[in-house]
Amino acid sequence: MNGKDTMDLKSTEKNARRFYHVVPRPLRRVVKRNWLEWKLRDAKDNAMPDFYIIGSMKCGTTSLYMYLEPHPDVAPASEKEIHYFNTDRDLGLNYFKSHFPPRSSLEARDTPLGRQLVGEATPDYIFHPAAPRLCRELTPDAKLILLMRNPVDRAFSHWKQGHRFGFETESFETAIELEEARIGNAEAELLADPHHYSYAHHLYSYLARGYYAKQIKNWLQYFPKEQFMFIRAEDMFEDGLGIYQNVTRFLGISDWVPEDFSLKFKGVEGDINPETREKLVEHFRPHNEELYELLGRDLGWS
Repeated sequence: MNGKDTMDLKSTEKNARRFYHVVPRPLRRVVKRNWLEWKLRDAKDNAMPDFYIIGSMKCGTTSLYMYLEPHPDVAPASEKEIHYFNTDRDLGLNYFKSHFPPRSSLEARDTPLGRQLVGEATPDYIFHPAAPRLCRELTPDAKLILLMRNPVDRAFSHWKQGHRFGFETESFETAIELEEARIGNAEAELLADPHHYSYAHHLYSYLARGYYAKQIKNWLQYFPKEQFMFIRAEDMFEDGLGIYQNVTRFLGISDWVPEDFSLKFKGVEGDINPETREKLVEHFRPHNEELYELLGRDLGWS
């Protein structure tokens, strides 16, 4: 590369950085959407998901999705966590469809649809207030799989991940005290504006993500209960094969099984302070009781 080319490249990079910092996010996203709609115009003939793993974060969704991904009756997305119904819902339908195979490429199979099923997994969907309405508009017949873990353990695992990656610098106890103030009015803003993104809502929602009944009720406004499969995450940690077989039956696909059922990702070691655990057990008790009543079964969390 000669000197002129180097200067031209640096100038392009500088202009790109200036565009990113000066132009408001909504306008940047409109520009990106229009570019993607043109670039991905052939994706309009791609398939749409027949099932979603909608959550929850730190509950084993990666393991379950990786168990399903190689199944011969499943045509998986190009990647786990497309985030279309939460952070990228403003980028257009062709962007979403570009992650799935063309309808014509789906192989005939002995499934309820007579072909391979298409699916994706984004564990933030259950928590995002706008996700169920958007999902219903595009795929009203989709099956929905939700994994739920003891909310105390889930919250601590969530904090450990943030601390490990540098998103969180506060102690766990301080972080949960700050949570409400950090998140503020993000839920209403996310509902009102498809371009809005809340860093705090996404990353600092340690306790709020454990209010499962509230989130499920939001989804039940748009989907009937029979389209859901509710999984206690601890059951999958203890018996991955058994839960996987239940999922294949729920989806109506064959009983083919992968060779490996080890957990794909494990959290950082470390135990929660016993005093903090005791306080959180009491904090989550009414939320868990509401969940047990909604599901018609006691999940035994304490």
